[in-house]
Amino acid sequence: MKSIRLTLVGILLAAMVTACGGDEPAPSDQPSDGSTTTTITESMDTTDQPRSDDSHAEITIGDLTYTFDISGLPAQCSQSGPYLQGSFALDASGAAVQAGGPNASVQLNFGIPPEDWESQGLSPGSVGVENQTTNEYWLAAADVGPADGTIGIQTISLDGNHATGTATFLEINGFYAGGEPRVVEGSYDITCGSA
Repeated sequence: MKSIRLTLVGILLAAMVTACGGDEPAPSDQPSDGSTTTTITESMDTTDQPRSDDSHAEITIGDLTYTFDISGLPAQCSQSGPYLQGSFALDASGAAVQAGGPNASVQLNFGIPPEDWESQGLSPGSVGVENQTTNEYWLAAADVGPADGTIGIQTISLDGNHATGTATFLEINGFYAGGEPRVVEGSYDITCGSA
């Protein structure tokens, strides 16, 4: 009974291939027992998917520069509306890991608006680097720290999936624990694959 069902399935597949204009295999490709072998393949177009090997960032905070290269990982950033946003992470050895994962020792989080964010009524965006080894979280965002407006992204150049600019960072862990504000100037250069 099982062989009858398999034969019927084989006949139906052969009929569908013939009806759809499928070519018969070349005689050298046919099995010697007279049956026909049909191979069905499925292809997936990945040309529009963000490629992680194109995504990288360099964040300078004072004298320290963090370099993130997420080659080999799923894309972790995108163009979301007018913003370029995402997260990159490194483990304790400096190797790229999945952002938000258990091995993330240093994590970059960013949301970069277009240059004319104010006229569009958008938020000013942010760039932050959290280092679990040093227990520091350097954040450039207008809504943190002293109310004098000095903390945050200062300049923006956003061209599709690439953002560069300058920022004033505040180390917020110490600040919110009651310490003196540690404020440093820095810069960012972020590219998001095929975002």
